[in-house]
Amino acid sequence: MSENDLENHKFGDFAMFLNGYAFKSDSYLNNGKYKILTIGNVQDGKIDYSNCNYLNELPKNIPNHCILDVGDILMSLTGYVGRIAIVDQSDCLLNQRVCKIKPLKQEYLSGIIALMRCTKVQQSMNKMSDGGTAQQNLSAIELSNTSFEFVNIKAFESFCNDNNNLISFYMNNLAIINNLVKIQRNIISSIAQQ
Repeated sequence: MSENDLENHKFGDFAMFLNGYAFKSDSYLNNGKYKILTIGNVQDGKIDYSNCNYLNELPKNIPNHCILDVGDILMSLTGYVGRIAIVDQSDCLLNQRVCKIKPLKQEYLSGIIALMRCTKVQQSMNKMSDGGTAQQNLSAIELSNTSFEFVNIKAFESFCNDNNNLISFYMNNLAIINNLVKIQRNIISSIAQQ
């Protein structure tokens, strides 16, 4: 790629960065219908569902984007900022200090994931979040408005078209794995009851 292929862009040219909801911790349950995904659940490349808090009912004023769908991209905004993961289970809710990255075009999905996971972008996010506080914090608004040098839009869209099938393949495999884990738990439970 030559220098002429690079252009200045803002992250907001490719995606919206939507903040999570401030749930009241006194309403948390140890088990329930909805899993609340926090910064602790968003690991690098995966979501750890083992230590979720739960709710049985949605708060009346929760924004729609905080009710997550399988395939949504999440990013941590506090602590180890910039960890990216894809939601692979249903009935999940977006907590504060985690943002949902919503591509402006659905076909940008693989490109957004690759962009947000690249070393240069990760370093830039860490630098932005280092505001002198004890814990790193990244602002979704600041991130959206941050400029960076990147390939031209045609090259980005070509990359996305070439790689979106990999995201579908990945999500299908996660669904199969989740189903096998459920079967395994049922078998173990059944054996334990005998």
